Amino acid sequence: MDRMCEAVAASPNCQRLLAGGKHMLFGVSLFNSFFNPARLRELAEWSMVRFDSVHFLVADRPSTHTLIAMGYSPQRALAKMSQEARLATNRVRRALAEAGAPDPDAHLLTWNDLEQNPGYLRLRDLVQTAFDNDARFRSSCMEVSRAYLTHRGESPTVQQVITASSYFLNELPIGMDTPSILGVSESLCAYHRVLAFADVLETGPGWLAPSTNQGYLMVRPSD
Repeated sequence: MDRMCEAVAASPNCQRLLAGGKHMLFGVSLFNSFFNPARLRELAEWSMVRFDSVHFLVADRPSTHTLIAMGYSPQRALAKMSQEARLATNRVRRALAEAGAPDPDAHLLTWNDLEQNPGYLRLRDLVQTAFDNDARFRSSCMEVSRAYLTHRGESPTVQQVITASSYFLNELPIGMDTPSILGVSESLCAYHRVLAFADVLETGPGWLAPSTNQGYLMVRPSD
């Protein structure tokens, strides 16, 4: 059964990409109660009808940096991330199957997939170079991470914020040029809240500018 979702495009260009309906990449974060089985199923049902091609990306390995910033040892952070990642991946796989995907794994991405992708690695290097050398861009990235840690009840030090920023830096390439990473003509990067990608990328050097075929979308099931 097709469920209705509310989709809000971030700009006129994003609205153009939404109207085209070519590809959507939906980010699934760990330790987030929003991504329960029912919501994932609704998102999968809606997106598979709305777009020609769909991927769900489970943000697994980058979450380790956030956990370390919150005080976990690297070993505990890795173990906690791995356990939650298995649960989240299985929930997404099941949601896709229930939505009618013949091969759910064909629509499922993890960071292991990205870390073997030359297009992703090239963009990740560019992001790191900008973070290391551009003070304005670095400040913007750190502000996103600081806000997240504060929301989680932390009063973060500068070092905690820098550590947590690795999560956001690992995500930014998909906000720059998912089409070049996945070999699609155009793409919308989607989440259930407004994404910070465009605002942060604007503060960096010009060569970080998103592709014109890259857009952003806020998608929520209509409760």
